Parts: sequence; structure tokens; C-alpha cells
Amino acid sequence: MVNVWTVRQRKDYDACICHSEKDLTYALDLVSYLEGQTEAFRCFLQLRDSEAGGSIPTEICNALTNSHCWVLLITQDFIEDRWCNYQMQQAIAEAPMSNGRIIPFIKDLEHEQCPRELRFMYKVWASSVKDEGFHRIKTALLTYFEEARRAIAMSSAASSGPGLEKQREK
Repeated sequence: MVNVWTVRQRKDYDACICHSEKDLTYALDLVSYLEGQTEAFRCFLQLRDSEAGGSIPTEICNALTNSHCWVLLITQDFIEDRWCNYQMQQAIAEAPMSNGRIIPFIKDLEHEQCPRELRFMYKVWASSVKDEGFHRIKTALLTYFEEARRAIAMSSAASSGPGLEKQREK
């Protein structure tokens, strides 16, 4: 039987937190919240988890590849930062039909100010109560893992169905 923990173990990180340098304090608060939950989410934070001396594009790509979900902390500073744009483009390229893997977390912006690439995705909007938005991110992560667990369980059941047993007997 497949459980959520089995799904989570398939990658090094549950979430890659993409943010601008100017939003580091808010990103640290989000990471602290997620890692402090009973689920103990494993978050990648570039400043903390990148290899010292590593190439920035390589580190970004490795972080995206080794993370189940990507939380994009979208602020005006994120929009104006070329490395943030690179992260966003890489995340979209990694999973164009993201199925919940990309979680835009919008802070201090109107819908019209959001990057065009994200306008038709469901978003989490930061509220004046910080933990409300953080809780929504947690819920999005839990939803992603439950849906991934179900998909793996269905795939496993389909591949070990009665038709396969008859083929093995031959």
C-alpha cells in the first residue's frame, strides 16, 4: 500500500521556496512554519541549501528537480529579479501542466500585476495574518501529496491487475 510518506521520500525536498533576496525574511518565516508542522515538510531554501561555490543556474535546476512542489513567493521584487524569473520559467518548463506542483504565493500584488504565465493558475494570496497564507500553502502541499499517492496507488493496481497475472502464467 502506498502512503504519503512513501511519495514524499521519492525526492529530497517537499517544496522549493523561490523568492527574491529582498523577501528573504518572509521566506524564512514560511520555511520555519512549514518545517515546524507535524508533517515536518522538507523545504529547499537557496541561501541555506545550495552548494557553496555552485553555479546559480545549476543549483536552481537541481533544487527544482529534487523538489516535489515549487512555492513561488510572488512580490514586486520577485517580478523585477532576473533570477526569480529564471526560477519561475524553469518550474513552468519542468511541469507545464503542473497538477499542483507550482504554488504561486502572491504577496502585496493585484491579480493584474501577476506574471502572465501564472495568471490562470490557482494562487494562494498572502493575507494580513501571516499564518493564514502559510496554512494555505501547507494545505496545497498536503493536497498534492494525497493526489500523488492516489495516482501511484491506481497505477500500481492497474499494473498488477488480473490481465497481468494471466500473462505471467503463460
